[in-house]
Amino acid sequence: MLVMTKRQDGMEAEVEQYLGVKQVLRALKSGEKVELTGYLQLLLLHPERVLRIAVALDFHGVLDKDVQRSRDLLSRLERYQHTRSDLEIDVFCLSYPGTSREQSTRRFLADYLDSLRVVFTQKRKGPYGKAAYLASQDYTASCLIDDGEDIIDEVNRYRHLKGLLLWHSQPLIGEDLFAWLNSL
Repeated sequence: MLVMTKRQDGMEAEVEQYLGVKQVLRALKSGEKVELTGYLQLLLLHPERVLRIAVALDFHGVLDKDVQRSRDLLSRLERYQHTRSDLEIDVFCLSYPGTSREQSTRRFLADYLDSLRVVFTQKRKGPYGKAAYLASQDYTASCLIDDGEDIIDEVNRYRHLKGLLLWHSQPLIGEDLFAWLNSL
Protein backbone atom coordinates (compact mmCIF):
# COMPACT_ATOMS: atom_id res chain seq x y z
CA MET A 1 0.00 0.00 0.00
CA LEU A 2 1.08 3.51 -0.64
CA VAL A 3 -0.16 6.71 0.96
CA MET A 4 0.70 9.47 -1.44
CA THR A 5 0.38 13.22 -1.02
CA LYS A 6 -0.76 14.78 -4.28
CA ARG A 7 -1.03 18.43 -5.17
CA GLN A 8 -4.30 19.38 -6.79
CA ASP A 9 -4.98 23.05 -7.55
CA GLY A 10 -2.34 24.10 -5.01
CA MET A 11 -3.89 21.96 -2.25
CA GLU A 12 -2.32 18.88 -0.73
CA ALA A 13 -4.48 15.81 -0.31
CA GLU A 14 -3.56 12.38 1.03
CA VAL A 15 -4.73 9.65 -1.28
CA GLU A 16 -4.55 5.95 -0.44
CA GLN A 17 -3.65 3.88 -3.45
CA TYR A 18 -2.51 0.32 -3.99
CA LEU A 19 0.38 0.49 -6.41
CA GLY A 20 3.06 -1.82 -7.70
CA VAL A 21 6.79 -1.22 -7.44
CA LYS A 22 7.07 0.36 -10.90
CA GLN A 23 4.31 2.85 -10.10
CA VAL A 24 5.93 3.71 -6.75
CA LEU A 25 9.27 4.37 -8.42
CA ARG A 26 7.57 6.70 -10.92
CA ALA A 27 5.89 8.58 -8.04
CA LEU A 28 9.21 8.91 -6.18
CA LYS A 29 10.98 10.18 -9.32
CA SER A 30 8.29 12.82 -9.83
CA GLY A 31 8.95 14.19 -6.33
CA GLU A 32 5.70 13.09 -4.73
CA LYS A 33 5.75 12.35 -1.01
CA VAL A 34 5.13 8.67 -0.37
CA GLU A 35 4.67 6.48 2.67
CA LEU A 36 5.16 2.83 1.97
CA THR A 37 3.76 -0.12 3.87
CA GLY A 38 3.81 -3.88 3.47
CA TYR A 39 5.82 -5.63 0.79
CA LEU A 40 6.67 -2.38 -1.03
CA GLN A 41 8.39 -1.03 2.05
CA LEU A 42 10.23 -4.33 2.50
CA LEU A 43 11.33 -4.42 -1.13
CA LEU A 44 12.61 -0.84 -1.22
CA LEU A 45 14.38 -1.08 2.15
CA HIS A 46 15.85 -4.52 1.38
CA PRO A 47 16.08 -4.85 -2.42
CA GLU A 48 18.27 -7.93 -2.12
CA ARG A 49 15.52 -9.81 -0.33
CA VAL A 50 13.41 -12.30 -2.26
CA LEU A 51 9.66 -11.89 -1.77
CA ARG A 52 7.78 -15.04 -0.81
CA ILE A 53 4.52 -15.11 -2.75
CA ALA A 54 1.65 -17.59 -2.43
CA VAL A 55 -0.59 -18.44 -5.35
CA ALA A 56 -3.46 -20.55 -4.02
CA LEU A 57 -5.99 -22.18 -6.31
CA ASP A 58 -9.35 -23.51 -5.17
CA PHE A 59 -10.14 -27.05 -6.26
CA HIS A 60 -13.89 -27.35 -6.85
CA GLY A 61 -15.00 -24.96 -9.57
CA VAL A 62 -11.44 -23.83 -10.41
CA LEU A 63 -8.82 -26.57 -10.82
CA ASP A 64 -11.29 -29.38 -11.56
CA LYS A 65 -13.18 -27.36 -14.17
CA ASP A 66 -10.66 -27.94 -16.98
CA VAL A 67 -7.62 -30.11 -16.23
CA GLN A 68 -5.70 -29.03 -19.34
CA ARG A 69 -6.15 -25.31 -18.57
CA SER A 70 -5.07 -26.00 -14.99
CA ARG A 71 -1.91 -27.74 -16.21
CA ASP A 72 -1.25 -24.90 -18.65
CA LEU A 73 -1.56 -22.31 -15.87
CA LEU A 74 0.79 -24.28 -13.61
CA SER A 75 3.33 -24.51 -16.46
CA ARG A 76 3.05 -20.77 -17.12
CA LEU A 77 3.62 -20.05 -13.42
CA GLU A 78 6.71 -22.27 -13.42
CA ARG A 79 8.12 -20.49 -16.49
CA TYR A 80 7.25 -17.10 -14.98
CA GLN A 81 9.12 -18.01 -11.78
CA HIS A 82 12.31 -18.39 -13.84
CA THR A 83 11.98 -14.81 -15.12
CA ARG A 84 11.67 -13.25 -11.64
CA SER A 85 14.66 -13.79 -9.38
CA ASP A 86 13.09 -11.39 -6.86
CA LEU A 87 10.08 -13.66 -6.27
CA GLU A 88 9.77 -17.10 -4.73
CA ILE A 89 6.33 -18.32 -5.79
CA ASP A 90 4.65 -21.12 -3.83
CA VAL A 91 1.74 -22.52 -5.88
CA PHE A 92 -0.71 -24.85 -4.17
CA CYS A 93 -4.32 -25.96 -4.01
CA LEU A 94 -6.24 -24.39 -1.11
CA SER A 95 -9.55 -26.10 -0.62
CA TYR A 96 -12.40 -26.61 1.81
CA PRO A 97 -13.73 -29.98 0.69
CA GLY A 98 -15.94 -30.69 3.67
CA THR A 99 -15.79 -34.17 5.11
CA SER A 100 -17.38 -35.85 2.10
CA ARG A 101 -15.00 -34.71 -0.68
CA GLU A 102 -11.53 -34.73 0.88
CA GLN A 103 -10.54 -38.21 -0.37
CA SER A 104 -11.94 -37.67 -3.88
CA THR A 105 -10.13 -34.31 -4.08
CA ARG A 106 -6.85 -35.95 -3.07
CA ARG A 107 -7.35 -38.73 -5.66
CA PHE A 108 -8.17 -36.26 -8.44
CA LEU A 109 -5.10 -34.14 -7.69
CA ALA A 110 -2.88 -37.24 -7.49
CA ASP A 111 -4.22 -38.50 -10.83
CA TYR A 112 -4.21 -35.26 -12.82
CA LEU A 113 -2.15 -32.57 -11.04
CA ASP A 114 0.26 -34.69 -9.00
CA SER A 115 2.92 -32.03 -8.57
CA LEU A 116 0.51 -29.66 -6.81
CA ARG A 117 0.59 -29.52 -3.01
CA VAL A 118 -2.83 -29.37 -1.34
CA VAL A 119 -3.90 -27.61 1.85
CA PHE A 120 -7.34 -28.28 3.30
CA THR A 121 -9.03 -25.76 5.56
CA GLN A 122 -11.54 -26.63 8.27
CA LYS A 123 -14.06 -24.02 7.05
CA ARG A 124 -14.70 -21.98 3.90
CA LYS A 125 -14.51 -18.66 5.76
CA GLY A 126 -13.84 -17.23 9.19
CA PRO A 127 -11.06 -18.09 11.62
CA TYR A 128 -10.48 -21.55 10.08
CA GLY A 129 -11.14 -20.57 6.47
CA LYS A 130 -9.06 -19.84 3.41
CA ALA A 131 -8.39 -16.15 4.07
CA ALA A 132 -7.35 -16.88 7.65
CA TYR A 133 -5.01 -19.64 6.46
CA LEU A 134 -3.29 -17.36 3.94
CA ALA A 135 -3.05 -14.51 6.46
CA SER A 136 -1.41 -16.82 9.01
CA GLN A 137 1.39 -17.89 6.67
CA ASP A 138 4.76 -16.21 6.26
CA TYR A 139 4.23 -14.82 2.75
CA THR A 140 4.94 -11.26 1.69
CA ALA A 141 1.80 -11.34 -0.45
CA SER A 142 -0.74 -13.99 -1.40
CA CYS A 143 -3.33 -14.47 -4.13
CA LEU A 144 -6.29 -16.85 -4.10
CA ILE A 145 -8.25 -17.79 -7.20
CA ASP A 146 -11.66 -19.05 -6.11
CA ASP A 147 -15.17 -19.30 -7.49
CA GLY A 148 -16.79 -18.23 -4.20
CA GLU A 149 -17.57 -14.51 -4.20
CA ASP A 150 -17.97 -14.46 -0.41
CA ILE A 151 -14.53 -16.06 0.04
CA ILE A 152 -12.92 -13.54 -2.34
CA ASP A 153 -14.58 -10.67 -0.44
CA GLU A 154 -13.09 -11.99 2.80
CA VAL A 155 -9.63 -12.43 1.26
CA ASN A 156 -9.65 -8.88 -0.13
CA ARG A 157 -10.20 -7.44 3.37
CA TYR A 158 -6.56 -8.24 4.15
CA ARG A 159 -4.01 -5.74 2.83
CA HIS A 160 -1.42 -8.29 1.72
CA LEU A 161 -3.89 -10.72 0.19
CA LYS A 162 -5.46 -10.58 -3.25
CA GLY A 163 -8.54 -12.53 -4.23
CA LEU A 164 -9.44 -13.17 -7.84
CA LEU A 165 -12.96 -14.37 -8.57
CA LEU A 166 -13.38 -17.03 -11.23
CA TRP A 167 -16.97 -17.11 -12.46
CA HIS A 168 -18.35 -20.54 -13.35
CA SER A 169 -18.54 -19.67 -17.05
CA GLN A 170 -15.02 -18.18 -17.11
CA PRO A 171 -12.01 -20.28 -18.19
CA LEU A 172 -8.94 -20.48 -15.96
CA ILE A 173 -6.43 -18.45 -17.96
CA GLY A 174 -4.71 -16.41 -15.27
CA GLU A 175 -4.29 -13.02 -16.95
CA ASP A 176 -5.43 -11.20 -13.78
CA LEU A 177 -3.01 -13.34 -11.77
CA PHE A 178 -0.05 -12.42 -13.99
CA ALA A 179 -1.05 -8.76 -13.93
CA TRP A 180 -0.99 -8.94 -10.11
CA LEU A 181 2.40 -10.74 -10.13
CA ASN A 182 3.81 -8.13 -12.50
CA SER A 183 2.73 -5.38 -10.10
CA LEU A 184 4.94 -6.82 -7.35
